This record gives sequence, C-alpha cells and structure tokens, in this order.
Amino acid sequence: MKALKRILIIMSGLGFIAFGGLLWWGWQQFQTQPSAEVQKQVEITVLFPEGWRIEEMAARLTGEKLITNPGEFYSALSMPDQFGQLFPDTYRFAESGSADAIVLKMLANYKKRIAGFTVGSEDLILASIVEREAKHDEDRAAIAGVYANRLKLGMKLDADPTVQYAKANELHLKCVAETYETGADCLEVNWWPVLLRADYLSIQSPYNTYLNAGLPPAPISNPGLASIQAALKPAEHDYLYFITDKEGKAHFAKTIAEHQENIVQYLQ
Repeated sequence: MKALKRILIIMSGLGFIAFGGLLWWGWQQFQTQPSAEVQKQVEITVLFPEGWRIEEMAARLTGEKLITNPGEFYSALSMPDQFGQLFPDTYRFAESGSADAIVLKMLANYKKRIAGFTVGSEDLILASIVEREAKHDEDRAAIAGVYANRLKLGMKLDADPTVQYAKANELHLKCVAETYETGADCLEVNWWPVLLRADYLSIQSPYNTYLNAGLPPAPISNPGLASIQAALKPAEHDYLYFITDKEGKAHFAKTIAEHQENIVQYLQ
C-alpha cells in the first residue's frame, strides 16, 4: 500500500493553509494587511505664495484644518527674524501634525534654499520689501539698488508696502477690539490694503518708512529666493526713485523731476 501523503487543511477566517502543498495563502494575506498602528499618514498639500505675511499663512493653515487657530502658528515662531524665514513653497503637512512641526519644516526649507548664501537680518528685511514691490524678476535687483542708494544717503525708503503692512496691523487690531466678545479671529482682514494719500504720514508705526529712516524693525513678508538674491546683490546704479506701471513694469529715475515725469507718463 502506497504511503499516504498527509495533508492537513485548516479552515479559518484567514483562508485555508495546506501544509502539504506549502500554500500559505491565508498567512500571506494577513501579512500584507496594514495594522492600525502602521496606517499611512494622511498629508495635506498647502501652497504659500511669495510675499505673504505670517497672518495670511496662518489663515490658510486654519482653513485647511491643520491648526485650530492662528495663535498656534504665531506661538510656534520664537524670533522676529523668523517672520521672513517661512519660505514660500508648496508643502505637504501631516494632517495630525502640529504648528511646531509646520514651522520647523518651513524653516528647514528656508535654510536649504539659502545654502551657500550669507543672509543677515537686514538683508532679509530688504528682501521682504523687494518681494512686495517687484512684479517681474528682472526688476528685483534694480529695485533693491534704489533702496540701497537711499539707505547710503540717509534718505527715508518711502516704500509703500511698509505702509500697507502698518495699515493692516491697525485694521487687524481694530477688528480684534470690535469683536473681542465674540472671539472672532479676524482672518478676513485685507493684509495689503489700498493706501489713501493721508495714510503715508498719518499711520504712526515703526514700519512706516515714510516717517522713519532706515529699514523697518522686521521683515514685512516672506520673500522668495529671487528677492533674497536681489537684496544680497543690488544692482549698481544712480537711481533713487521708481514707479511700477499698470503692467507691473518698473521705471526708474535719478531725480524727483524725472520721477514726476514717469508718474505722468505711466500712471496718469
């Protein structure tokens, strides 16, 4: 009598296991199923454009449910210089992450992008202004050159974005005061408001470069690499003024008379 090949078949919720044929189908199925502890981390993609304020970034993160309120984001920033070091880029953040983790990732990206450059605090402040002023890459270094020239001569920068920054701060504080009892976060404030003629000399703020000489105390936006490079190496020229036309092109002038001519030619 031939020896019988013993086959043990075990029926279970995992499927069948045939030891005689070495068919481990059930076991393999079990092994390929991810456990609850190893579930894939859900990530949210977030785009931060160049030139945004930290408040705009906080609003977007709040809208994506990555933080519960803007205060979490602000608290994760420890130094004023970091306000300009949140590098504008497209990020993927863990849905279950924290504001601290988000800030650390953005700061690490900033350090990676500026590797090879020495960027001081004043360079970053200047870059943050250039970012808001320049509409075309080819104008960035020339605009930085205008501000560099004015700083050398002890002239006030007269940079519109710094007044916008100061005005938005006032609007935000007003909103917070008016909605204090409701606890509104005032995320809908226009962070780059249109300026009225009176704003230039009426808004009392250290950020208003129409009233204060030198650079503002901290970056007014988070600049991209092109603006940082422009601030590090401004174009060498004799221009002290510039305007930006309706198409975003910058036009430069050496004297106030030439500047007025540009205003008439390109803006009126």
